[in-house]
Amino acid sequence: MKSRPVAHHLLLALAGLALLLPGCATAPVDRSGVSGAITVPDTNADAIARAATPAFARYGYQPARGTTPQSLFFQRPAAPAGGRLLGGPSAGTNLRVRLQLLPLSRGNDFRLMIQVAQVDMRSATADQTSLRLWMSEFDSVLREIRTRAAHAGPAR
Repeated sequence: MKSRPVAHHLLLALAGLALLLPGCATAPVDRSGVSGAITVPDTNADAIARAATPAFARYGYQPARGTTPQSLFFQRPAAPAGGRLLGGPSAGTNLRVRLQLLPLSRGNDFRLMIQVAQVDMRSATADQTSLRLWMSEFDSVLREIRTRAAHAGPAR
């Protein structure tokens, strides 16, 4: 008899979880608490690129090689905060940002996601693992891009 209430509670918990998950999957990224990502409504890749260049330039980033229709790259020299000895970047290191453009299935909406890497320009090696905490640094850049590019409509 005791197994019945446990099974009943488990069934109720699974049903509640099933009701919550669809909401998480469809919530816009900018409202889901995820740093380094945002949804731009009714826009196109050209409008996003036009908005992203001045937004990143305001923080010292310049367009970088590797740009494709799905990804824009920006970079700037990394400030040697404490040098290698204290875990900061060394001279000759750049911060490279990838702005990934993901078209969403509904209308002309795009999800923008940021990836950051330290690139040693002497060896061209990249280290992304140490920079995950920097994602929130780009939230204001993403909001500016959304403000400038939203409602530009489909590409013409």
